[in-house]
Amino acid sequence: SAEATKNAIEYYTNKAFSVLETLNISEDKKNVLKQFGTQLMNRDD
Repeated sequence: SAEATKNAIEYYTNKAFSVLETLNISEDKKNVLKQFGTQLMNRDD
């Protein structure tokens, strides 16, 4: 169902963001990646 798909996308996006926090890169670069991931998660198509 669409709701299950949305939940899975949110779960894996949050999991990716958690891994991102462990990477040895600047906070600015982390923020760019988080913003990109959030945009992907919220796109309509």
